[in-house]
Amino acid sequence: MHIRSADLVAWLRTRVTATGAEGLIVPLTDTLQAAVVARLCQLAVPDAVLGAWLPAGADDRARARTLGEQLQLPIVDADCPSAAALADELGAQVEKMRRRREPLSEAVSAPGMLSTRVRMAAVHFIADSLNYLIAGTLDHTDLTLGAFTRYGESEVDLLPLGNAFRSEVIALALDLELPPGVTERLPVAHGAGISHQDLERYQTDGPDGVAPAVALRIERLMRESERKRAPAELPDE
Repeated sequence: MHIRSADLVAWLRTRVTATGAEGLIVPLTDTLQAAVVARLCQLAVPDAVLGAWLPAGADDRARARTLGEQLQLPIVDADCPSAAALADELGAQVEKMRRRREPLSEAVSAPGMLSTRVRMAAVHFIADSLNYLIAGTLDHTDLTLGAFTRYGESEVDLLPLGNAFRSEVIALALDLELPPGVTERLPVAHGAGISHQDLERYQTDGPDGVAPAVALRIERLMRESERKRAPAELPDE
Protein backbone atom coordinates (compact mmCIF):
# COMPACT_ATOMS: atom_id res chain seq x y z
CA MET A 1 0.00 0.00 0.00
CA HIS A 2 1.51 3.33 -1.10
CA ILE A 3 -1.00 5.49 0.76
CA ARG A 4 -0.70 5.41 4.54
CA SER A 5 -3.66 6.11 6.80
CA ALA A 6 -1.45 8.15 9.16
CA ASP A 7 -0.54 10.50 6.30
CA LEU A 8 -4.18 11.01 5.34
CA VAL A 9 -5.15 11.66 8.97
CA ALA A 10 -2.37 14.25 9.27
CA TRP A 11 -3.44 15.88 5.99
CA LEU A 12 -7.07 16.14 7.10
CA ARG A 13 -6.04 17.64 10.43
CA THR A 14 -3.80 20.16 8.65
CA ARG A 15 -6.59 21.24 6.28
CA VAL A 16 -9.05 21.77 9.14
CA THR A 17 -6.51 23.90 11.01
CA ALA A 18 -5.38 25.85 7.93
CA THR A 19 -8.93 26.79 6.92
CA GLY A 20 -10.12 27.63 10.42
CA ALA A 21 -12.86 25.01 10.15
CA GLU A 22 -14.38 23.51 13.28
CA GLY A 23 -14.87 19.97 12.03
CA LEU A 24 -15.61 17.63 9.13
CA ILE A 25 -18.83 16.28 7.64
CA VAL A 26 -18.91 13.09 5.55
CA PRO A 27 -21.66 12.39 2.98
CA LEU A 28 -22.48 8.92 4.21
CA THR A 29 -23.36 6.12 1.83
CA ASP A 30 -23.33 2.36 2.35
CA THR A 31 -19.88 1.82 0.81
CA LEU A 32 -16.47 0.88 2.10
CA GLN A 33 -15.14 4.21 0.82
CA ALA A 34 -17.55 6.08 3.12
CA ALA A 35 -16.52 3.96 6.09
CA VAL A 36 -12.82 4.61 5.43
CA VAL A 37 -13.27 8.37 5.04
CA ALA A 38 -15.44 8.60 8.16
CA ARG A 39 -12.84 6.74 10.23
CA LEU A 40 -9.99 8.89 8.87
CA CYS A 41 -11.96 11.99 9.83
CA GLN A 42 -12.64 10.64 13.32
CA LEU A 43 -8.92 10.09 13.84
CA ALA A 44 -8.09 13.55 12.49
CA VAL A 45 -10.58 15.58 14.53
CA PRO A 46 -12.14 13.44 17.29
CA ASP A 47 -15.55 14.66 18.49
CA ALA A 48 -15.86 17.03 15.52
CA VAL A 49 -17.10 14.70 12.78
CA LEU A 50 -20.63 14.42 11.44
CA GLY A 51 -22.13 12.00 8.95
CA ALA A 52 -24.88 13.05 6.54
CA TRP A 53 -27.18 10.36 5.16
CA LEU A 54 -27.44 10.55 1.39
CA PRO A 55 -29.12 7.38 0.08
CA ALA A 56 -32.76 7.70 -0.87
CA GLY A 57 -33.47 3.97 -1.14
CA ALA A 58 -34.79 2.29 2.00
CA ASP A 59 -32.22 -0.54 1.94
CA ASP A 60 -29.28 1.77 1.24
CA ARG A 61 -30.53 4.15 3.90
CA ALA A 62 -30.74 1.36 6.49
CA ARG A 63 -27.20 0.21 5.72
CA ALA A 64 -25.87 3.77 5.97
CA ARG A 65 -27.65 4.16 9.31
CA THR A 66 -26.07 0.92 10.54
CA LEU A 67 -22.64 2.14 9.42
CA GLY A 68 -23.10 5.36 11.39
CA GLU A 69 -24.08 3.40 14.48
CA GLN A 70 -21.11 1.03 14.16
CA LEU A 71 -18.70 3.94 13.81
CA GLN A 72 -20.45 5.80 16.66
CA LEU A 73 -20.81 8.71 14.28
CA PRO A 74 -23.42 11.44 14.87
CA ILE A 75 -25.78 11.50 11.89
CA VAL A 76 -27.89 14.18 10.25
CA ASP A 77 -30.48 13.29 7.61
CA ALA A 78 -29.66 15.08 4.35
CA ASP A 79 -32.34 13.32 2.31
CA CYS A 80 -34.76 15.65 0.55
CA PRO A 81 -38.08 13.98 -0.32
CA SER A 82 -39.17 17.15 -2.09
CA ALA A 83 -36.45 16.56 -4.70
CA ALA A 84 -38.63 13.90 -6.38
CA ALA A 85 -41.56 16.30 -6.60
CA LEU A 86 -39.28 19.00 -7.99
CA ALA A 87 -37.95 16.55 -10.60
CA ASP A 88 -41.52 15.70 -11.64
CA GLU A 89 -42.47 19.37 -11.94
CA LEU A 90 -39.38 20.31 -13.92
CA GLY A 91 -39.71 17.19 -16.05
CA ALA A 92 -43.22 18.24 -17.05
CA GLN A 93 -41.93 21.67 -18.09
CA VAL A 94 -39.10 20.12 -20.08
CA GLU A 95 -41.57 17.84 -21.84
CA LYS A 96 -43.57 20.88 -22.94
CA MET A 97 -40.41 22.36 -24.44
CA ARG A 98 -39.75 19.10 -26.24
CA ARG A 99 -43.12 19.33 -27.97
CA ARG A 100 -42.43 22.88 -29.16
CA ARG A 101 -38.94 22.27 -30.48
CA GLU A 102 -36.97 19.71 -32.42
CA PRO A 103 -36.54 16.48 -30.40
CA LEU A 104 -34.00 16.88 -27.60
CA SER A 105 -31.59 14.20 -26.48
CA GLU A 106 -33.16 12.03 -23.82
CA ALA A 107 -31.80 12.72 -20.29
CA VAL A 108 -33.03 9.59 -18.57
CA SER A 109 -30.79 10.11 -15.53
CA ALA A 110 -31.80 13.73 -14.93
CA PRO A 111 -34.17 13.00 -11.95
CA GLY A 112 -31.51 10.97 -10.18
CA MET A 113 -28.86 13.62 -10.78
CA LEU A 114 -31.19 16.31 -9.46
CA SER A 115 -31.82 14.33 -6.27
CA THR A 116 -28.08 13.87 -5.74
CA ARG A 117 -27.42 17.57 -6.26
CA VAL A 118 -30.23 18.62 -3.94
CA ARG A 119 -29.00 16.30 -1.19
CA MET A 120 -25.47 17.63 -1.58
CA ALA A 121 -26.84 21.17 -1.36
CA ALA A 122 -28.34 20.16 1.99
CA VAL A 123 -24.93 18.85 3.09
CA HIS A 124 -23.38 22.18 2.12
CA PHE A 125 -26.01 24.02 4.15
CA ILE A 126 -25.15 21.96 7.22
CA ALA A 127 -21.42 22.38 6.66
CA ASP A 128 -21.74 26.15 6.24
CA SER A 129 -23.91 26.42 9.34
CA LEU A 130 -21.37 24.53 11.48
CA ASN A 131 -18.21 25.82 9.78
CA TYR A 132 -17.30 22.26 8.81
CA LEU A 133 -15.42 21.07 5.74
CA ILE A 134 -17.01 18.38 3.56
CA ALA A 135 -14.84 15.27 3.16
CA GLY A 136 -16.04 13.39 0.09
CA THR A 137 -15.78 9.65 -0.46
CA LEU A 138 -14.85 9.41 -4.16
CA ASP A 139 -11.65 7.53 -4.89
CA HIS A 140 -9.27 7.55 -7.85
CA THR A 141 -11.36 5.04 -9.77
CA ASP A 142 -14.52 7.13 -9.38
CA LEU A 143 -12.75 10.28 -10.54
CA THR A 144 -11.02 8.62 -13.49
CA LEU A 145 -14.11 6.90 -14.87
CA GLY A 146 -16.59 9.66 -14.01
CA ALA A 147 -18.58 7.46 -11.60
CA PHE A 148 -20.22 10.46 -9.95
CA THR A 149 -22.74 13.21 -10.62
CA ARG A 150 -21.30 16.52 -11.77
CA TYR A 151 -22.07 19.21 -9.18
CA GLY A 152 -23.16 16.38 -6.90
CA GLU A 153 -20.99 14.17 -4.71
CA SER A 154 -17.84 15.62 -6.33
CA GLU A 155 -18.62 19.10 -4.96
CA VAL A 156 -16.75 18.79 -1.68
CA ASP A 157 -13.88 20.51 0.09
CA LEU A 158 -11.61 17.50 0.52
CA LEU A 159 -11.16 14.17 -1.24
CA PRO A 160 -8.89 12.10 1.00
CA LEU A 161 -9.19 9.05 -1.28
CA GLY A 162 -8.83 10.99 -4.53
CA ASN A 163 -5.38 9.49 -5.21
CA ALA A 164 -6.21 6.02 -3.89
CA PHE A 165 -6.79 3.01 -6.12
CA ARG A 166 -9.45 0.53 -5.05
CA SER A 167 -6.85 -1.89 -3.76
CA GLU A 168 -5.49 0.89 -1.57
CA VAL A 169 -8.96 1.70 -0.25
CA ILE A 170 -9.37 -1.94 0.78
CA ALA A 171 -5.91 -1.93 2.39
CA LEU A 172 -6.75 1.28 4.27
CA ALA A 173 -9.95 -0.32 5.58
CA LEU A 174 -7.94 -3.20 7.01
CA ASP A 175 -5.28 -0.88 8.42
CA LEU A 176 -7.87 1.31 10.15
CA GLU A 177 -9.35 -1.68 12.02
CA LEU A 178 -12.95 -0.78 11.32
CA PRO A 179 -15.64 -2.33 13.55
CA PRO A 180 -16.11 -6.10 13.08
CA GLY A 181 -18.05 -6.96 9.97
CA VAL A 182 -17.83 -3.53 8.31
CA THR A 183 -15.04 -4.46 5.88
CA GLU A 184 -16.76 -7.69 4.86
CA ARG A 185 -20.32 -6.33 4.79
CA LEU A 186 -19.99 -3.07 2.88
CA PRO A 187 -19.64 -3.14 -0.89
CA VAL A 188 -16.80 -1.32 -2.60
CA ALA A 189 -18.53 1.16 -4.88
CA HIS A 190 -18.06 0.08 -8.48
CA GLY A 191 -16.44 2.23 -11.13
CA ALA A 192 -18.83 2.10 -14.05
CA GLY A 193 -18.46 -1.64 -14.51
CA ILE A 194 -14.66 -1.69 -14.78
CA SER A 195 -12.86 -3.79 -12.18
CA HIS A 196 -10.36 -1.89 -10.06
CA GLN A 197 -7.72 -4.47 -10.99
CA ASP A 198 -8.13 -3.72 -14.71
CA LEU A 199 -8.10 0.02 -14.16
CA GLU A 200 -4.95 -0.15 -12.05
CA ARG A 201 -3.22 -2.31 -14.67
CA TYR A 202 -4.30 0.12 -17.40
CA GLN A 203 -2.98 3.13 -15.49
CA THR A 204 0.30 1.51 -14.49
CA ASP A 205 1.08 -0.55 -17.61
CA GLY A 206 -0.90 1.28 -20.28
CA PRO A 207 -3.43 -0.20 -22.73
CA ASP A 208 -1.26 -3.29 -23.23
CA GLY A 209 -1.77 -4.23 -19.57
CA VAL A 210 -5.40 -5.24 -20.12
CA ALA A 211 -7.50 -6.95 -22.76
CA PRO A 212 -8.08 -4.76 -25.85
CA ALA A 213 -11.84 -4.62 -25.24
CA VAL A 214 -11.28 -3.49 -21.65
CA ALA A 215 -8.81 -0.82 -22.76
CA LEU A 216 -11.31 0.52 -25.30
CA ARG A 217 -14.05 0.68 -22.67
CA ILE A 218 -11.83 2.47 -20.16
CA GLU A 219 -10.80 5.00 -22.79
CA ARG A 220 -14.43 5.54 -23.83
CA LEU A 221 -15.51 6.13 -20.23
CA MET A 222 -12.64 8.54 -19.68
CA ARG A 223 -13.58 10.51 -22.80
CA GLU A 224 -17.27 10.59 -21.89
CA SER A 225 -16.54 11.82 -18.37
CA GLU A 226 -14.10 14.59 -19.31
CA ARG A 227 -16.82 17.20 -18.96
CA LYS A 228 -17.57 16.05 -15.41
CA ARG A 229 -13.99 16.69 -14.32
CA ALA A 230 -13.41 19.90 -16.25
CA PRO A 231 -13.80 23.34 -14.63
CA ALA A 232 -16.14 25.91 -16.15
CA GLU A 233 -14.83 27.16 -19.50
CA LEU A 234 -13.68 30.73 -20.00
CA PRO A 235 -13.57 32.57 -23.33
CA ASP A 236 -10.17 32.96 -24.93
CA GLU A 237 -8.45 36.25 -24.17
